[in-house]
Amino acid sequence: MKNIQALFTLYFFWALTTTLSAQSTLNFQVDLNGEKSVDEVGLRGNIPPLSWNESLPMTDEDGDGIYTLSLEFPTAQAGDILEYKFLKDGIWERQDIDNRKVKLNGQTQILPKSKWQLYSDEFVQNKFIRSSFGKHIFIFSSGKKRGKTPKEITQEMIEFYNWQPSDWPSKPKDLLGNFQMNQTGNPGGYFEVLEDDPQKIKFIMGRYWRKWFDLFGANLGIDQNGLIQGVSKDDVDTYFTSWLEHYCQRNNNNWKLKIEEQGEEKWIVTISSE
Repeated sequence: MKNIQALFTLYFFWALTTTLSAQSTLNFQVDLNGEKSVDEVGLRGNIPPLSWNESLPMTDEDGDGIYTLSLEFPTAQAGDILEYKFLKDGIWERQDIDNRKVKLNGQTQILPKSKWQLYSDEFVQNKFIRSSFGKHIFIFSSGKKRGKTPKEITQEMIEFYNWQPSDWPSKPKDLLGNFQMNQTGNPGGYFEVLEDDPQKIKFIMGRYWRKWFDLFGANLGIDQNGLIQGVSKDDVDTYFTSWLEHYCQRNNNNWKLKIEEQGEEKWIVTISSE
């Protein structure tokens, strides 16, 4: 009995040691399609043979724009976390977010194809939003200094830009797609259809611009009262209510508009031609 227990113990430790010491092999692949110029593509990381100081070159043998590299990690153990990033012509990818990570399992792992980007999609999107938001804040701030009300400022913008779809919606239902698209991708955006009839629509929309005050206010000079260059969240609310009114009155539609607050972050909007 003791011999059996001893053999079992030896087998257990042998299996455990074999599992922990099994060599991990990783196959990396990164997509550089769409990049204007690619001379060198490399990989750096925290576990040898990778390092943070020198790149190991990746190659595109078949010219399809996908650069690959297969690496063995003889000193790593199963369960170790590999951190890594790709470089193009000596430039780090995804400079605004943390390293890529993968847990080694002591076997061969084919990693999903990665896309090389200088910055993450979220960073690029937020940069665009911040720029657009800053432009509107500047317009509102300048208008208020001229003694204009938020509604008058918005009306000036509507007339100046002359935003008129060539095929203006003929019934309320046609507006749903536009409103939903406007919410998509915006931090704080939200859209839920409550009623969807040709002549009457009812939906919940996010007042995402209020979240922008919190996200981008520090870079735009927000003060202790929550104003950015003298512009308040309520001022921007007026901008969007004025646009909703414009949609309803365009081409003498004279559709009925009702806006109800659902907390600080959402509106319930009803538009009807009845």
